[in-house]
Amino acid sequence: MKPIAPTAGNKDIGNGQQEHIKSNAEMNVALSDKLIKLSDKMNDQTIDLATRSLEARRILDWHCNHVKESWIEWSDQTNKVLEQIRQTRVVIGIESKQLLAECGDVRKFFLSDDHEKEIAKLREFIELCERLRALKNDGTLDKVADTILKLA
Repeated sequence: MKPIAPTAGNKDIGNGQQEHIKSNAEMNVALSDKLIKLSDKMNDQTIDLATRSLEARRILDWHCNHVKESWIEWSDQTNKVLEQIRQTRVVIGIESKQLLAECGDVRKFFLSDDHEKEIAKLREFIELCERLRALKNDGTLDKVADTILKLA
């Protein structure tokens, strides 16, 4: 069978009403108008979307550059501070070992059997120094030194 091409005109749909049947040319014109309107609307939306995308990209670029500078500065400072902390930790470790060794020596001194002997020697030395100072203050030490020089 051969397809029947629609014809322009009216069709009776009952109750005294008629439906207008469009011709191929009328359909093409209507379809073309509708496609042009949709195309224009899509072009407007595409241009708006592209403009908003460019603006978003510009904002992102600005923020990235702004944050990048701060990040690089922060990174440099953290490296310097980290190095200072490491050096401080090493120094504290070394000085703590020295201090503990010296404290150990003092502890050993007080706990040793020779402690009383060493304290007695220290007292004798201090008494000797005090006697020498007294002899120097009253001039006796100077007179003895002069006599030794004359005899020599």
